[in-house]
Amino acid sequence: MFDLIHEVWAAISRNRLRTLATGFAVSSGLFLAIVLQGASNGLIHTMDNNIGDLSLDITLVAPGRTSQAFDGMKEGRTVQLDNRDLRMAETKYPTQVLTAGAIVSQGGLTFAAEQRSVLGITLYGCTEEVSVVNNLVIRQGRFITQTDLREERKVVVLMERNAKSLFGRADRALDRWVNINGIMFKVIGLCKDDSKSQRMIAYAPFTTVQHIFQKGQNIDVLQLKTSGVNTLDEHQAFAASLRRSMGEIHRFHPEDKSAVVIQDTDTAGETFSTAERIIHIAFWVLGILTLLSGITGVSNIMLISVKERTHEFGIRRAIGAKPRHLISMVIAESVLITSFFGYLGMVGGIVFTEWMDASRGNQVFELAGQRMDYFIDPTVGMDVCIEATLLMIAAGAVAGFIPARRAAHIKPIEALREA
Repeated sequence: MFDLIHEVWAAISRNRLRTLATGFAVSSGLFLAIVLQGASNGLIHTMDNNIGDLSLDITLVAPGRTSQAFDGMKEGRTVQLDNRDLRMAETKYPTQVLTAGAIVSQGGLTFAAEQRSVLGITLYGCTEEVSVVNNLVIRQGRFITQTDLREERKVVVLMERNAKSLFGRADRALDRWVNINGIMFKVIGLCKDDSKSQRMIAYAPFTTVQHIFQKGQNIDVLQLKTSGVNTLDEHQAFAASLRRSMGEIHRFHPEDKSAVVIQDTDTAGETFSTAERIIHIAFWVLGILTLLSGITGVSNIMLISVKERTHEFGIRRAIGAKPRHLISMVIAESVLITSFFGYLGMVGGIVFTEWMDASRGNQVFELAGQRMDYFIDPTVGMDVCIEATLLMIAAGAVAGFIPARRAAHIKPIEALREA
């Protein structure tokens, strides 16, 4: 074994430039494979984080614009949802719709209390089901109830950060009064802040907002918590039925998909999952291709090495060297190169992904008050790095075996003739 290592080291030392070129191909291949996997993890973690709190059994319905003429009415007509749609969803689909909530909003409001004011808050008039549909967490007090809706009470649920801005401390806001554009509302609850959103939001009874801000019976968004609508086919059937029912109310073609926008978060979740799998597979394919480029470089260099050392191998065979000795020597040279430079590539890839995580990872993007974290934890587990390195070493051994067999079958007389 000592003699084998000495011979391999001597062969590598005689051809330093060739060894460095081979090592660079191995290191760069493994380095790029790890970096690509880290980048894919950053994208996948971003998708997981931003849909992780999403309820996957919600159907959202929003107003649209007709795309075809129907019943004597021209295309391009705006469809406005109203209370009839809410009642229809509750009564016509008792098994599929567990809860039906509605939202009507009024933006750009000024909230004032105790010599303090907060500008630009959007007041959401909603039904009590909205807290269930949106997974709202009430820290103190309560949310909107049927009594609030029926009596059109002037009550409001504040986000904790807005309550703190108005009253100095969030826990002081409960049962206090807030002036909203000249109208007094009583604070009945405090809602946990959404870490992914910086929007200024407050909640009030749906009927109160409709009445005070002269919304009539209009609805901005209809939110349905569904049951038994899990697959794409089931969602399409439910959406088609819901669209037909709304078409009867608002007089648009039952197959006009532009008239109302119907989105299903369960289908969106499946789409995200599919996208994650595609990203994961795509980056692994790219990583494997980069590894193959390094392996190909090793194989080519070893072929050249065997060709250059034909005379040497002929002499070895002439003085009694066995084929297995030549094979082991060439394979050992290949494994040594891939092991050493593969380790360097692995360390470089880990260091780079850690730097990428520290300098570019966990970034925050804000648009229209909506906060989204992206490129989250773009790193690779140590187990994956070790497995990739071992794969590279094993492939290096295989890559060295092909020229090793050629070296083992060289006839001494032919080798000496090529000298």
